[in-house]
Amino acid sequence: MSCLRIALKHVLKNNPNEITNKSVRRNIRSSKIFSNVDKLTKVLKLIKTAITLLKT
Repeated sequence: MSCLRIALKHVLKNNPNEITNKSVRRNIRSSKIFSNVDKLTKVLKLIKTAITLLKT
């Protein structure tokens, strides 16, 4: 996730007109969004594992 954060912040710094939505820009600047995505990823992995186990 840190690579994505670095890449998006690089885009904001060097090409600020590429991301035009103010809400998206604000979320990229906030580290909270990346923490939430990380938590969501962990939960989705657990759900995927549970579904896979139920199928077998």
